[in-house]
This record gives sequence, C-alpha cells and structure tokens, in this order.
Amino acid sequence: MSNTDVCLVVGTSAVVYPAASFAPSLARRGVPVAETNIEVTPSTDSLQFHFQGQSGDILPKLFNSLVLK
Repeated sequence: MSNTDVCLVVGTSAVVYPAASFAPSLARRGVPVAETNIEVTPSTDSLQFHFQGQSGDILPKLFNSLVLK
C-alpha cells in the first residue's frame, strides 16, 4: 500500500478487519479514495469520494467520465 496513487473501494460493508482499515488508512495519508456502495459505510466520512448506488450502474459512468474524455 505504500506505492498506492489512488484507491477504488467497491461494494464492501467496511466492517471486516483488517480489510476495513485499508481505505481510511490510505485517505489519512492523502491518497484519493473513492467508494462506491449501495449505502453509506463506517468509512464513508473519512474518504474523499462516495458514489451511492449499484456498482454496475456507477462504475461504467465513472470509467467513461475519467478515461474516455
């Protein structure tokens, strides 16, 4: 994780450790973290971006807006 430039978290409850600590830890180090989930998670407030909804709907739109400009 020390070489992480950006992190995308998809469809997790963010309650099972140690995995639940990864995204907030990266965010504290200044790494941009985006979460996509159908609901708010315990990590949501500590992350830079939260896209609420079905990942199957959100991810194609996110990909198209970032990559296919």
